[in-house]
Amino acid sequence: CLGSPTQFTDRTTTRYGKVISWHWQFAVPVTPDSLTQTPNPRVTFSAAGSFFTQMRVENENGCIDSISKTIVISAEPPIALNFRDTLICPPDTLQLEAKGEGSFSWQFATGMLSNRNTGNILVAPRQTTIYKVRQELGNCISNDSIRVRVADKVILSIQGDTTICRGDSIILTAISNASQFAWYDNGVILPHS
Repeated sequence: CLGSPTQFTDRTTTRYGKVISWHWQFAVPVTPDSLTQTPNPRVTFSAAGSFFTQMRVENENGCIDSISKTIVISAEPPIALNFRDTLICPPDTLQLEAKGEGSFSWQFATGMLSNRNTGNILVAPRQTTIYKVRQELGNCISNDSIRVRVADKVILSIQGDTTICRGDSIILTAISNASQFAWYDNGVILPHS
C-alpha cells in the first residue's frame, strides 16, 4: 500500500553451504541503499503502480541465482457502494452494501440491525444518519460513507398551472425530498435534461 512499508522476504534455500550475499533491485530508488544488501528489506514506495523487483543471492561456494517479480502498490483499495445518498420512510429497513477486496467494518450508528463487520448491513434509522464504512486490505485502508435520509412522508410539489402557446417550451420545476422522481406525459416517462 502506498505510504506503508512493503516487507520483502528471502526464502532462499541452498543445498551446499549457506547464503552470504543478497542484492535487491527495485524499479524505484530506495533509501537507504543498504536495504538492497539485506535478506529481508522493508521498502516504502513513493508512488502507486506496478514495479519490477529482482533479488539475486550468492552462497559461500560462489553459486548465484536470482528471481524477479512485479509487485503492485495500490493508492488505496476502491470501495463500491450501492448508493451514496438515499431516502427511506419509517419503519422501512434498508440494505447498505460495500463491495471490494479485503474486510469491511461499519462505524456504529443508530438503527444498525445486523453485524457491522461485513460488507452488507441492514439498517432502520429513525432519523437521518450517515453510515461510515472502513475497508482494510493488508496495510491499505479506505473510508467512505452513505447518507440515509429519513422522512415521515415523501413531499412533492410542482409549480402552479400555467398557459403557453403551441410550439413553445417551458421548464417544469419540482420540489421534493425524494431521492429521485420522473416526469410522465400520458403514461410515458419523459427524459431528464
